[in-house]
Amino acid sequence: ISIGLIIMMGGSFIVITNILMYGVLTKQLEKNGIETLNTLINKIENAIIMQNELELFYILDNAIKNKKEITYLLLLDKDKNIKIILPEIKVTKKFLNANIYNEMKESIKILNTEKGKIRDIAIPIMSGELGFLRCGLSEKEINKLIIQNTKISILIFFILSLLWGILSIYLIRFIYMPIKNLKKAVDEMSKGNYKIILKPWAKDEIGQLTLAFNKMAVSLQNSLETIKNKEKLRQDLIKKIILTQEEERIRIARELHDSIGQIITSLKINLKTLELNSKNKKNLKQINYLYFLINKLLKETYLIIYELRPRDLSNLGIIHTIKNYIDEYKDKFSFKINFKTNVEKKLKLKFPVEINAYRIIQEALSNIQRHSKAKNVDIEFLKEKNKLLLNIQDDGIGFNINNIYKNKKKPLGIIGMQERARILNGEFKIMSELNKGTKICIQIPLKKLKSL
Repeated sequence: ISIGLIIMMGGSFIVITNILMYGVLTKQLEKNGIETLNTLINKIENAIIMQNELELFYILDNAIKNKKEITYLLLLDKDKNIKIILPEIKVTKKFLNANIYNEMKESIKILNTEKGKIRDIAIPIMSGELGFLRCGLSEKEINKLIIQNTKISILIFFILSLLWGILSIYLIRFIYMPIKNLKKAVDEMSKGNYKIILKPWAKDEIGQLTLAFNKMAVSLQNSLETIKNKEKLRQDLIKKIILTQEEERIRIARELHDSIGQIITSLKINLKTLELNSKNKKNLKQINYLYFLINKLLKETYLIIYELRPRDLSNLGIIHTIKNYIDEYKDKFSFKINFKTNVEKKLKLKFPVEINAYRIIQEALSNIQRHSKAKNVDIEFLKEKNKLLLNIQDDGIGFNINNIYKNKKKPLGIIGMQERARILNGEFKIMSELNKGTKICIQIPLKKLKSL
C-alpha cells in the first residue's frame, strides 16, 4: 500500500508541476511578447510616418531573427491591409481575422496550427492611427522545458524507487535475524547450555516465540528435567521455529510479490514513457542499461519469492512441485538430476509433510552443489506399504561422517534436514565415504503423519 501511494504521489507531483510550470511560462511568454511589440512600435513609428519601408523591413527582420519564439510578424495599416509580413507566408482571410484589432489595447488569441499552439498578439500603433503590429509566439521552447522537467522528475523518482526497493530487500532479510538467533540458541541448548536468554526483537509472533523460548530455557536450567522431556521440549520448539519460519517466508514472499513486483513493473512503464519521449542517443543507451538492471532485479526477486514459497505446493501437490523445482533450477546445478517416484502426482499430504519434504530436497541439492562436486544425483520419493521413503544419492567426493560432527563449524544443513525429518516422526540416515559419494535415507511412517 505504501509503495502504491508513493507511485501515485510521484505521478501526481509530476502532473501538477507540469501544469503549474506551463501556466507560469505561457504568462511570461505573453508578457515578453507584449514588451517586444511595444519596443518595436517605439522604433518603427517614425519610419511609418516617413513611409520608410526599407527601415521598417530592417527593424522587423532583425527582431524576428533575434527572438526564437517569434514565428511571424505582421505590420498592417489602419485599414488592416498588410504592409509587411515576415517571414513571407501565405495569408488567408481566416488567419487575418483570427485576432481582434482593438484601437485601445493589445489583444491575445491562441491559434492551433500544424506546428502546435501559437499565441497571436496584436497591438495598435498610436491608437490604430498608424495601423497595427501583430506577432505569433511559439510554445516550442516551453514544451521542451516541460519535457525536460518530466524526464528529470521521472529519473529522480526512478532512482528513489530503486533505492526503496533495495532497502526493502535488505529489511526483509533483516527479518530473518530473530529466527536465525533462535536456531543458534536451540543448537546451544542441544549442547547442554540452558543459560541462553534472548532479547525479543518485537512484540509479534516471533517475539512471543522468543519469550516462550526464554521461559523454557529458565525452566530447564532450574528443574533439570530428564533427557526425554528436554528432547521433547526441544523438538516442539524446533517444530514451532520451522513452522513459524515457513509462515514468515510465505508472508515475506507475498509482500515481495505485491510491493516490489508492482513498483518494478511501474518503473518499467515509466521508463518506457521516458524512452519514447527521448531523442538523445546517449539517454537511450542509459535507458536500455536501466532496462537491463530492472529485468535482472525482477528476475532475482521472483527467484527469491520461489525460494521462499513454492507456489505449486498448495495446488498441485508435492510430486509436481519437486519436478517443477528441478526443472526451474536445472541450469543452476552443475549435475544431472534423475527423479524417480511411484507416488501419484495428485497425492495431497498435510502441509507440514509436504513443506518439510520439499525443504529437505532443497537443502540436500544445495549442499551437493556447494560441496560434493557430483555429476549425477538420484532422488527417489516412494510409497511402500505404510511409509514414505525419500532417498537422495550423489556420486561426489563424499566425506567422513565421524569427522564432520567433530568440526567446530557444525553442518547446519544436515542438522536442519535431521530436525525436519524428526518433525515428521521419521528416521534420518546419512551414509558417506570419501570419493564414493553420499546417500541420505529418510523413512516417514504414514500412520504417525495423521498427528501432525
